[in-house]
Amino acid sequence: MTKPSLYLIIMLTLLACGASGGQTGAQPTETPRFFYKGVLMSDTTIPGEQKKDNAQPSNAVCWPLSKNRYIWIYVITTFQGADSVRAIAYQIRQDTPDGKLLNEAILSPAVNNWDPFKTGENFFKQQGHGKVFGVPKGAVDQHGKLLPSQNIFCAMWYQVPRPIDRTTGRLLLIKDPKAGNAQARHEAHTRIGSVQFRLNDADDNIELITPLTVLSQTGYESGDVFCSLGTAVTGVNHWYTPLMPFNESRTQWVDVRHFYPSGIAATMMEFNPKIGRYEWVRTGGLTVLKKGAMIECFINKIGDEWLVGARGFKEGAGTETIWLKTRDLFGSLGEPILTPSPGAPHANRSGYVCGDGVLRIFGGNLATSPFKWSRNPQYCWDVDPNTFALSNCKTVLSTDDIGMTASNSVKFRAFLSPVFQNKQIVTITVSKEITGKPTADDLEKFGVHYWYVTYDRDTEEPWRFAR
Repeated sequence: MTKPSLYLIIMLTLLACGASGGQTGAQPTETPRFFYKGVLMSDTTIPGEQKKDNAQPSNAVCWPLSKNRYIWIYVITTFQGADSVRAIAYQIRQDTPDGKLLNEAILSPAVNNWDPFKTGENFFKQQGHGKVFGVPKGAVDQHGKLLPSQNIFCAMWYQVPRPIDRTTGRLLLIKDPKAGNAQARHEAHTRIGSVQFRLNDADDNIELITPLTVLSQTGYESGDVFCSLGTAVTGVNHWYTPLMPFNESRTQWVDVRHFYPSGIAATMMEFNPKIGRYEWVRTGGLTVLKKGAMIECFINKIGDEWLVGARGFKEGAGTETIWLKTRDLFGSLGEPILTPSPGAPHANRSGYVCGDGVLRIFGGNLATSPFKWSRNPQYCWDVDPNTFALSNCKTVLSTDDIGMTASNSVKFRAFLSPVFQNKQIVTITVSKEITGKPTADDLEKFGVHYWYVTYDRDTEEPWRFAR
C-alpha cells in the first residue's frame, strides 16, 4: 500500500470517528446489535393532535397487555418552546410492539385554559413522562396459576400548570419575569396523574377502570400533604423508565420518584384485590444531595441489589448522572456516586438491565458530542454495576444519520421496550424545542424512530402465559 493511500485511510477513519464524537457507531455485528427500522410514529390518527395541528407524537414507551398485544404510551408535543408537552395518548399494537395498529386515542387531553388554583387564572396543562405497568392478560406464575392482578394496568404521567404568553402562544419558562411566581407554583403543584384500565374482551382496545386521578399515598388523599414525607416535600414527579416488580406475585411494583424541592425516595404501588386497582401504599425515606438536586430517576435490580440512577444538578457544574446502590429500597438508597469520568451522560439518560442481563444507559454527552450539544447524538453505554464506570459506547443516532441540521434546539430521547421474540426495541424521539411552525423538512423527520436490539445470547421472555 502506498503512503498516500495509507494517509487517506487514516484521514477517513478520523473523520468517521469525529462524526460520532469519537464513539463507535452502533453496528449490527457487535453486541448489542442495533437494526434501524424507520419511524414507528410519524403522526397520529387523532383529530386535533396531528402535524397539521402543529403537534407530533413523542417520547413513547411500551408495555405488554397480553401474549400478543402491546400498548404504547406516548406524549403529544407542540412547538411552543421548551417542554411543550400537552397530552397523553396511547396505541394498541397486534402481535409485536411494531405490529398492526388496532387503536389509538387520548388518555389525558390537552388543556389550554386550566385553572388549578380556582382563581380564574388560566394555564397550559403540561403533561409528560408517561409510562405504564401491570400484569399482562393471561399471565401465570411458575405453577400455571393466573397472577392475581392480571389484566389490570396503571398509566401515569406528571401534570403541572405552565404560564403561557397568550399573544404568541409561547410557554413561559419558570424563571421568565412574565411568569410571576411560577417556580413556587411549579414545585408545589407538580403531581402524578393516572388512569387504570384493562384490555377489553375483543383484545383490540382498553377499557378504563378509573377516571383520571391525581395520585396520593393511601391515608393522604386530602389536604396539601400527599404522602408520608409530609411537609418536607411540595410536589412529586417521575421519569419515563418502568417500575420494577417487588414480589413474585407481581402485586407490588416500585419506582424511585423525585420530590420537590430536592430529594428522591422509593415508592410502592400495590394491587388491592378488594377494589381491583393499584394504590400508592408506601414511600421510603428522602435522599438528598449536600449541594444540588436529583431528578428523573430510574431503577433496576441485579441479584439482590437495587441500582438507582438520577439526573443530578450540581451548583455551577451543570448536570451529571448520579448512582445509588442498596439492598433495602425502603431503608436507605445509599450514598450518591457520580459516574466516573470520562464520558458521563449529561442529558436525557435512561438506564436499563437489558435482555442479556447487562446494565446499559442511553443518553447524550456534551463532552463527546461533535455538535457541542448534550442531546445530540444519542449514545448507548455498558455500565459496570459495581463501579458504574462506562464502556462500549455506541452512537445510536445523530442528526447526520437522518440528514437533519444540527442545532441546540434539537432534542433526542431514547427508551427501551421489554423483551419480545428474543429482542427489544429502542425508540428515539426526534424533535426540536422551538416556538412556531417547524419547516417541512423538520416535520418529515420528526417523530418516534425505532431500532431492533439483539444480543450475543438468547433473552428470557419476561412473562409466562397459560396455554
